[in-house]
Amino acid sequence: MNIVHVGGKWNEYEHHIEGSDFSFSGYVRYLFECVQKGVGEYPDFFATHSISLANSEKGKAKRTMQRYFTHMKAGLLNVLHADQAVAKGAFSESFTEETFVGFVLDNILLFLIQGNGNCDTLVEIISRVLYR
Repeated sequence: MNIVHVGGKWNEYEHHIEGSDFSFSGYVRYLFECVQKGVGEYPDFFATHSISLANSEKGKAKRTMQRYFTHMKAGLLNVLHADQAVAKGAFSESFTEETFVGFVLDNILLFLIQGNGNCDTLVEIISRVLYR
C-alpha cells in the first residue's frame, strides 16, 4: 500500500454530512466507526502509514497526510458549528473550537492506533465539554 493508497483510504473515511442532523458527538462516533471499519478491511493500515512516513517519500507522505487531516478538521469544525446544542460558553480565547477539534482528531487516531473497540470515553468527554 503506497502513500497514494493510504491517502485515498483517509479520504474515504472522512465523510461530509452537510445538511444532516448529526450532533458533534454523534459525528465523532460515526467518523471513528468508519475508520475502524476501514482498519478492519486493511489491518496493516496504521503500520503502512508509519512505514510510508519513514521511507524516502517522507516529505510527500507527510504533506499528503497533513492535507487529509486538515480536511478532516475542517469537516469536524463544520459539524461543530452546525450543532445547535453546543453550550454558548463552551469556548473561549484560550480554549478555541480549532484547538478542541485538533484534540478530538488526535484522540480518535490514538484510540484507533491503540485498538480501542469504541470511542465511548472520548464521546463522554465531548458531551461534558459541549453540552453542559
